[in-house]
Amino acid sequence: MSENKALLRRFVGRGEQTGQKFTMFKCVVHPNAKVPVPHYHDNFHETFYILKGPVSVTLNGKSSDMNTGEYVFIPKGTPHGFYNHSSETIEILCYAVPGIFTAEYFREISKILSVGGPPDVSKLKEIMQAHGLTPVAG
Repeated sequence: MSENKALLRRFVGRGEQTGQKFTMFKCVVHPNAKVPVPHYHDNFHETFYILKGPVSVTLNGKSSDMNTGEYVFIPKGTPHGFYNHSSETIEILCYAVPGIFTAEYFREISKILSVGGPPDVSKLKEIMQAHGLTPVAG
């Protein structure tokens, strides 16, 4: 993430507010934004609902373009990633069950992604793993 806030998140339902039942947040992804590397979640499921597309989503190594109003359910343990290859700003509503995924992950990872040039990949992996995300090659 750069200083121009290429990847913004706004939590609309935090785990501590929902009794750990779910976490919900909105991602706003500007063109060419740095996004998390493909990964899977160790302990929670996730659903992406596309508020404003198009969004390129990779699920189990298969890429597809998704548009406004479409969604994808991502069971825990399923490798996935997303990208904004368009010239438009995209928006994704993310829903994680149970609500153990926190804003702290984004605070920590933003520090790494906001540096100029390539991010420190080993530090990214360390942060991801500390929050229940396992990076995958590709």
